[in-house]
Amino acid sequence: PAQPAQPVPAAVEEAKPPAAPTAAAAAPVEECAPPAAVCCQEPAVTVRPAEILVFEGGKFRLEVTSEAFIATADAKQRELRLALKGKRQACETKKVELQAATAEHAAAAARITAAQEAARPGAEQAAKSLASAQRGEEACAGEASRIKNLEDSFVQLRDNPSDKAKKASADLIRELRLFGLEKDLLDSLPAVLAKKVKRAKKDKEAVTAVEETLASQSRARVSLWERSKAEKKRCQEALAAVESAAAALVTELAG
Repeated sequence: PAQPAQPVPAAVEEAKPPAAPTAAAAAPVEECAPPAAVCCQEPAVTVRPAEILVFEGGKFRLEVTSEAFIATADAKQRELRLALKGKRQACETKKVELQAATAEHAAAAARITAAQEAARPGAEQAAKSLASAQRGEEACAGEASRIKNLEDSFVQLRDNPSDKAKKASADLIRELRLFGLEKDLLDSLPAVLAKKVKRAKKDKEAVTAVEETLASQSRARVSLWERSKAEKKRCQEALAAVESAAAALVTELAG
């Protein structure tokens, strides 16, 4: 019968050479690397729903959205805030510019008002001179017309002797007395104008004296009228010059 194996003494066990390591045991242990496909993939983003408060149609409501949308909205909000900041800065700049422009406008208005007040006396005087020249021109024109009518009336009476002419000469004589004609000549004039026969030398002298006086008065009135028209024109030009100078000064101060 087989003998049971005897236990090996401890000393003998220790004297045994160490067993050679196996190939599996000798190889270094490598770390387990994940597959290449797994390594190249980006980490998955977990999109969690969220609720935002939306005002629409005059009412508030909750709207379910994603964190990605919120991130985009935040970026857009930052962009809008930056744009709003820029616009506020531009607005402040415009306010400063407006204040400066308003102050300059007020200063220009004050300068214009002062210039207008300084020019007012000259303009008023020029306007008064023009008004006076206008009245003088009208008066001279009236006088020239009146004397011309007297001349025409006398010629009509001279060329048409009659009793009617004798009566009509009374109005003419009242005007002729103002021109310095002799009293005897004027007293004889109605009878001279009424004569239908050939007038005597003395009668002709009376008629000639009246004609010359009326012609002289007419030339004087016409001359005065021409001078008054020239004065009126001068005053018009003076007033226009004053107004033009004032307008030019206002334009200069406004610029």
